[in-house]
Amino acid sequence: LPNDITRLANGLFWECTNLTSVEIPESVEMIEGSVFSESGLTSIIIPRNVEGIEDGAFAYCASLSYIVFEGDVPSYNQTYVHGSYYEDDQGNEHWFSSAFEEVGSEESPVSLIVPAEYASHYEDIFDEDGLFLRGHVKLSAGTHAVTLSPDGYATYYNGAIGMRLPNSLSAKTVTAIANGQLTYGDVAEEGGIIPAATAVLLCGPATVEPTTYTLNYTQEGSYAGPNLLHGSDVATTTTGGEVYYKLTYGSASGHEDVFGWYWGEEEGAAFSIGAHKAWLAITREQAGLDGGTPVKSFGLSGNVTDGLPNMEGFGQTKQLSEPYYHDLQGRRVSRPASGLYIVNGKKIAIM
Repeated sequence: LPNDITRLANGLFWECTNLTSVEIPESVEMIEGSVFSESGLTSIIIPRNVEGIEDGAFAYCASLSYIVFEGDVPSYNQTYVHGSYYEDDQGNEHWFSSAFEEVGSEESPVSLIVPAEYASHYEDIFDEDGLFLRGHVKLSAGTHAVTLSPDGYATYYNGAIGMRLPNSLSAKTVTAIANGQLTYGDVAEEGGIIPAATAVLLCGPATVEPTTYTLNYTQEGSYAGPNLLHGSDVATTTTGGEVYYKLTYGSASGHEDVFGWYWGEEEGAAFSIGAHKAWLAITREQAGLDGGTPVKSFGLSGNVTDGLPNMEGFGQTKQLSEPYYHDLQGRRVSRPASGLYIVNGKKIAIM
């Protein structure tokens, strides 16, 4: 869209089912009625300069997964906010489809991400049935919760907005694969920013139980480097390659419950994955399926990881590196003495 327009005209993208994303320019002040109604949008960012959103602007967008408001509640024409009720000069009553009518569902609400300082203003818009502009929406005040495994890993993806990490987490991409080994690239150090549309491996301290962390919305950050990780804002089937791996527990080199990248289906076929998660996608040749030795899994030790065999003995025969020890506060210990430690997500005692 041109970066000097001030209005999005009524019905501009109505029923454009192939339209999955659009960047609304900062110059836009008014989003008129039914602009994106029944389109294929999966997410939308409302710039802070938008003063009004008219009836039905995003109604019936069945694929919408989250809405981001960069500023406060638009101030113009509050009728669309409070039920879309309108009374004309002759006293006739009118009801319009509200801005986000019928988006999401009670079982799978759309995420509404707003600046924390304005969260209470948006809370006032929800009606007595818990609907936001007649849509099934869950308010998130500029945050997103993500749970890491006891080993300290998870995947994450957000297609439209960047997220700032807490000080205990960092993020990596997979930049290359050669000779059955993955190479990781640093995207965000501890407390850094995951840029929008960047699938990452989150890394944190090992813990006894899965641990949930809070990521904070930001418009900063960018990443243009190579990445073999792919992600989606909605539950989907993996794409982007020929062979697919998911982050999970499995068996490798005679060890049980090893956390790493494993085929999600036989022969590395595409598999289903949840919203805001990432997967590893490579070619058949890279996976050893075109005349080589099949590599069904990859470990997570260090910056470069070894291809690991599965429990049936497929894949490469390289041994796992020495396990990492963490104390009960999650700090790495290079030379463990007597005491309690966490190894591969399990508590052990060294006497």
